[in-house]
Amino acid sequence: MLPFRTILVATDFSSESVQAFATARAIAVGTASRVVLMHVLPDEPPTPWEIPPYVDFGLSVVPAAEYLGKLRAEVSRRLETLAAEHFAGTAGCEVRVGVGDPARELVRASEGIGADLIVLATHGWAGWRKLVFGSVAERVLREAACPVLVVKCAARGVESPTPPPPA
Repeated sequence: MLPFRTILVATDFSSESVQAFATARAIAVGTASRVVLMHVLPDEPPTPWEIPPYVDFGLSVVPAAEYLGKLRAEVSRRLETLAAEHFAGTAGCEVRVGVGDPARELVRASEGIGADLIVLATHGWAGWRKLVFGSVAERVLREAACPVLVVKCAARGVESPTPPPPA
């Protein structure tokens, strides 16, 4: 398994998922690995006005097939931007857009590209939110054939505590 050669990094465009990029980049640079940055669209993507992260993509109402094509293109464009911002200096960064169940598609993609490591963030949800929304990270951990690094992020709406001043 070591050294890593291909690292799959998952993002849902949330600030939490972006927090995992620094860890993934450090590993990629340290092991001269290529990165595959991936986002998975739901089987039936929401219309722009329904739920984030697509609400700010600026896509107008169009026929469903055309909307999905435009959505994929915009997601790819945003992935390319994130790749340029966060993964410069790695052995290369490819972007991928999947469609379907996020955990299943991430595991499938990891097998398809021969990933040696999957890096993704956890949103820190607990209680009913975790029950309702499930945990992509947990499912990927259970189902992936390669190691999975889950970067723990601060819970939504909770800021990281400020360290006390030196004594």
